[in-house]
Amino acid sequence: MRPSGYANVRDRARDAGLDFAKPLDLKEVADLPLILPSRPNTFRLFIEKALSEQRLPLKIAAEINTPKLIVAAVEAGLGFGVLAYCASHSRLSQREVSVAPIREQMVSWSIIHSRESPLSRAGKLMQELFVSIARNRIDSKHWRNASLPSKPEIG
Repeated sequence: MRPSGYANVRDRARDAGLDFAKPLDLKEVADLPLILPSRPNTFRLFIEKALSEQRLPLKIAAEINTPKLIVAAVEAGLGFGVLAYCASHSRLSQREVSVAPIREQMVSWSIIHSRESPLSRAGKLMQELFVSIARNRIDSKHWRNASLPSKPEIG
């Protein structure tokens, strides 16, 4: 399973200029005070690597380790967050935050298991549940720009 979606920048003010239809360039992200999880969080490493590859600075306004608290800090106007779209879908639908994808930045998720040990019945059911939830979230537009392979590998 590889649902993927853009990394998104969120801000509190609806009129701050962020628009889901208008992706930001990394240079624009580099100019923002960011609220990020501490290292070695995947999104922290993701944005550090992307900025580093283009020799752009990382401006950290705060380090917060849970998406829900990052969104709350963004709502309070403390800075901008870089998270998966699903982390603030509900706040976006309530117009508490605005969202813009970061151009050419994609995140992929995978379910992995040992090659030596086959998945147990419970493991297979959990994998099927993950795929079902992802498909439901994508189909309902809760995860904009996310996609699943046409035939996700299960088992």
